[in-house]
Amino acid sequence: MTMDSENSQQSQPPVAFAPPSPQYSSPPPQKRPSGIALSALIVGIVAFLVGLVPVIGIVLGLAGIGLGVFALIKKQPKGLAITGLALAAVALIASTVATAGLGAAVDSVSKEVKKAESAEVVEEEPAKVAEEPAPAPTPEPAPTSKPESKPEPKPQFTMGQKNAISKAKSYLDYSAFSRSGLIKQLEFEGFATDDATFAVDNVQADWNAQSAKKAADYLEYTAFSRDGLITQLEFEGFTPEEAAFGANAVGY
Repeated sequence: MTMDSENSQQSQPPVAFAPPSPQYSSPPPQKRPSGIALSALIVGIVAFLVGLVPVIGIVLGLAGIGLGVFALIKKQPKGLAITGLALAAVALIASTVATAGLGAAVDSVSKEVKKAESAEVVEEEPAKVAEEPAPAPTPEPAPTSKPESKPEPKPQFTMGQKNAISKAKSYLDYSAFSRSGLIKQLEFEGFATDDATFAVDNVQADWNAQSAKKAADYLEYTAFSRDGLITQLEFEGFTPEEAAFGANAVGY
């Protein structure tokens, strides 16, 4: 049995041991570039510090905003990029306001200077005018006294003339008369021929119009031919010319 156990031990192959497996370590994380974001932050800080300076703050603000946006596009550190972007935006607004205020102030000063210059010119012109001798006034001609016009004396009518004129006007108010017919009518009323004639000549009657009125009166109650109407008007004392005018006036 001893021999068998020894033989069996000798016949077993040796046990092989596997080598240890190699261990791999993960590579260290790569750092993202931050140059543009850092530049945006620096420019933003500088722009913020000089934001109240006209024009310069605007230029730096625009540059900081551009760098901040570009850094965000390149996925660089957001903290740096956003901070620089915000500072640059504030600087841009402040510098824009300061620039506008400066422009308004300059414009106001220039206007005041122009006003002062124009005022000086206006003050100098009256002085020059005052130095020139004024022309001697020309003597005005003495007013000539005009003779006072005396009112013309009103014509003095006799009692007979006044009444004859009044009677003639009343006749002409309701009827048509020729000159000779009106004189005869006044004589029939008892006025003297001189007073009747004077009255008829002073009533300022239009004998042509009286002829036309008389012709119309005749045609209202009877018919006349042209020649018959003219003859009738002449019988009333109208002249041939006045009678023809009356006939023409009524349509003949």
